[in-house]
Amino acid sequence: MATLDPSEFRNPFDYANPVRTDEYFAGRGHELFTIDYTLEQASTSSPVKYLALYGQRAAGKTSLLNMTEKLAVERGYLVVRVSLVPTSAEPAHFFSTVYEELIAEIAKSTDFASSDGKRINPRRVRRIVEGGPVDDEFPLEFPENLAHAVRGGQLSEMALRNDMSLISEISGRPIVLLIDEAQIIADRPDVLSLLRTLSMRLNGYVLVLAGTPELVTRINEVFDFLLRQFEFIKVERFVENADVIECMARPLKALNLAPSRCFTHSIEAVASDLIPLTDGNPYEIQLFCHIMFTRWQTGATDGMDLTAEAIDGVRATLDVGNQHADRKLVSSTRGMSDEELLALNVWASSLEQSTVDEIRFASQVSGLITLTIDQLNHYLDQFIRDGLVEIVNNKVRLIGDAAEQIYVRLSTVQRLGSRAPVLLRRINFKILLAGELVDLLRDQILMGIRWLLRTCCPSMLQEKLDSGIRDLTELPSERDANYTVEYLHEAILECGVPNSLQLTTVECSYGETRAIQWICRRSSDDFDVEKHPEYIAAKRRITSLGGTLNAIVTTIPVKPIGEIMTWLVKNFNEPKARLHMAHRHSSAAVNSYSSGDLEDAFRHLHSAFQLSPDWQVANNLAYMNLSTRNYQVAQDWAQRAIQLSETTKERALSRYNGGVAAALLHDMIESKELLANAAHDLDNRSPLEDDDWDTPFLIVLSFNGKEVDAEEVRDADLTESVARAFEIADLAARLDRLDS
Repeated sequence: MATLDPSEFRNPFDYANPVRTDEYFAGRGHELFTIDYTLEQASTSSPVKYLALYGQRAAGKTSLLNMTEKLAVERGYLVVRVSLVPTSAEPAHFFSTVYEELIAEIAKSTDFASSDGKRINPRRVRRIVEGGPVDDEFPLEFPENLAHAVRGGQLSEMALRNDMSLISEISGRPIVLLIDEAQIIADRPDVLSLLRTLSMRLNGYVLVLAGTPELVTRINEVFDFLLRQFEFIKVERFVENADVIECMARPLKALNLAPSRCFTHSIEAVASDLIPLTDGNPYEIQLFCHIMFTRWQTGATDGMDLTAEAIDGVRATLDVGNQHADRKLVSSTRGMSDEELLALNVWASSLEQSTVDEIRFASQVSGLITLTIDQLNHYLDQFIRDGLVEIVNNKVRLIGDAAEQIYVRLSTVQRLGSRAPVLLRRINFKILLAGELVDLLRDQILMGIRWLLRTCCPSMLQEKLDSGIRDLTELPSERDANYTVEYLHEAILECGVPNSLQLTTVECSYGETRAIQWICRRSSDDFDVEKHPEYIAAKRRITSLGGTLNAIVTTIPVKPIGEIMTWLVKNFNEPKARLHMAHRHSSAAVNSYSSGDLEDAFRHLHSAFQLSPDWQVANNLAYMNLSTRNYQVAQDWAQRAIQLSETTKERALSRYNGGVAAALLHDMIESKELLANAAHDLDNRSPLEDDDWDTPFLIVLSFNGKEVDAEEVRDADLTESVARAFEIADLAARLDRLDS
């Protein structure tokens, strides 16, 4: 990792507050699309639109509500924002709060006044609600009705509707009502009923409710036949690695910091480790990153590093900030044996999602959990007696707030490490079962991930993979390629581009739920998972618990890689996937080059550039052509690399390669110009850029007094090499002039 002084920057990871700007907002692409589409349909003459954002606490609802506000403002809508508190549940208080905020926003954006010219604002409304006189010229009805309701009278839906219609007319644009913590009114059907009746005869509004899942249950009951007008958006914790990476990277990029220069290890590897540690919770991801950045800033580490000390720092933050040390769940966790702690995490591996029987079943799939069913049952009874868990609707609920649950998860990681194959999470049974099946195949049978087919998510469907297989075998020109082609393409490269692949589909099912994973190997490997001892043992365990484990082998013919690449370039149009495939060709090129197969290395690099032209591929092609003495081709690729460069080092290195190629072509004028520009780049680099200019491989010039030659050198200093190459080119040019 590059040297960089983090003390020059503020810590960009804010775990205490929801995200307010899109430069920090990560993931939720589908959710934002749905929200923006609903807002797009709104107009002053259209009926009320409904959105409900629901999810567990700290899942990111308020951050998504902030982005909803931003989208509405960008469309020019009037936005009214309300955050409820426990006392807001009473109908008069709820509608008074919403109404006052509505008056405040219309007063700010228009010259809202009564016929006598007096401005209408929240202060004037409050005076009426508190019993003050009402002028005949005052155009609003609801404040007087509120004053009546506060003294025990009934709220008037008509008065509120008339006022809201008037405000909509005065505004002249759609009005978006954002109500956060809306679960507070979930137990007040009178409030929800009035909202329903009100909106049935009202135009020009969008109502957005954000709250915990109990809100949805009550909406289902109260709105009934109007449900088709409600757009429900479940805000879940991050499941995909890409979303976690984005959550980690965006705050750094907001400071113009490249994540690759901040993390000690690759951000992809850290994200993979954070998913089980945080259960994909955005709040927890930010907390971990905050601690890692702080430790880097204070000199405890050389970069952001997910160490045991960082985990301990998160625990300490929870202890100090929330004073949970004396809570039952925390104190009990501290006193548990290792076996008890493992059992607690097993039972909490699918909190409030899977049934007790489903958790029992999942615990026996991989063979990595060392506890028997009898032991697990014993500990479950113990945890219930101790008041740590309760069974609600045959599902496990852990007693304790979010911070206490984070503490349990981190304590488990610190104490048990790899001896805890599962951790406290809120994933559903299908994802839990898929994870256990992956553990069985990866850790017990394949001993690594090499042959396990990568998937988009734990619940990828067989039909999607079948579509990808058809695409790769048919190479159709009339349709875009299915997204699973990317994963099959990776498997083809991993297997060394064979003539055919052996695909083993492994399915584990329990009740109505099934999980599928795929093993991809060369057909010539003749791999039979059903003969593996660990598979046989797992099938015996799974069958005894009423589940099934099956494996089906199919052979996939692989067309010539050249034909596949031509088709992919034309028909696979997803930019990120093309970039991923290009990176895999680049990695394959490195392996081929290291093994001496230059022809294969060139083929992979050309494929990478076709899929996603970038500096690294172009520069590698320039270098490889230099090393194989194709100097004119090397110079052409160096020019392309210069155009694609994004940093000083990239530009300087490509200019150096171009300068070396020009010198070897005896064009000393071109060589000196490129090398002089490379030296200028290095002398004027940004202070934020890498200070380490060593390169793993470099072609360096030599001069024997008559001819310029070149040789490959390992770990050469770029600055010194540029200066030496310029001296040689200059000397050769002067000697040429003397000879002529």
